[in-house]
Amino acid sequence: MALILGDIHGNLDKARKFLAFKPEETHVFVGDYVDSFDEPDTLIYETLRVCIESDAVLLLGNHDLGYFKEPPFTCSGHRHWMANSLAKIFEEFIPRFVPCISVDGFIVTHGGVSEGLGNSLLKTKDVDEIDKKIRAEWKVYLETRFLRRPSMPRVPNKIFNIGFSRGGMDTFSGPFWADYRTDKLFPVPQIFGHSKTEQHDILNIANHVFSRPINKTKKADFWAIGCDNDRRICFNSTTKEVESFD
Repeated sequence: MALILGDIHGNLDKARKFLAFKPEETHVFVGDYVDSFDEPDTLIYETLRVCIESDAVLLLGNHDLGYFKEPPFTCSGHRHWMANSLAKIFEEFIPRFVPCISVDGFIVTHGGVSEGLGNSLLKTKDVDEIDKKIRAEWKVYLETRFLRRPSMPRVPNKIFNIGFSRGGMDTFSGPFWADYRTDKLFPVPQIFGHSKTEQHDILNIANHVFSRPINKTKKADFWAIGCDNDRRICFNSTTKEVESFD
């Protein structure tokens, strides 16, 4: 069982209340601890510290990866004046972060596993195997990111793909950039944040009345927990229920 929370973006109060809720259970953040349209620098640093020092599982989001040394990409909202200090924090605590996790038959990522990624790289519908394959690609990135010569292009890695809808040039998005509203998802049970949700709710988009036809399917549960949700709610992976912690 896991309690899973969407993008946090420096919301310190929300992070603390989530961690205090049912402390005996596994807590999972789906990434994007940094960058914010609302929160000051001090709260972003403190939120990241609280998350790192907790027992929670910490997934990485696209905003977090933008502060790594030799980042796989950059994105909007990047606070260049915080870049050096955040890079030091992320680099020091790299072992605390993972690209995905499988729990209760779900694969949990920041943005979702797209059909393009599933068909071209993963080639399995076993969520534990998907977890292993994405982590293996993550390990390759960590081991090779400093090997390229200055001004030389990075070696392509499909888990970092950015699709057209998010401003990239790839035909499908990787798990840090997939957007369920425009990227068709791989038909395995999934939980993800990153993209806005209707009425700031946590949605089962495979069945929701507002879901686009692109992801209407009876083959899998797709739970969108959102990036714009300031309500104190999380998703219980065992019961498939939304729980309030405020």
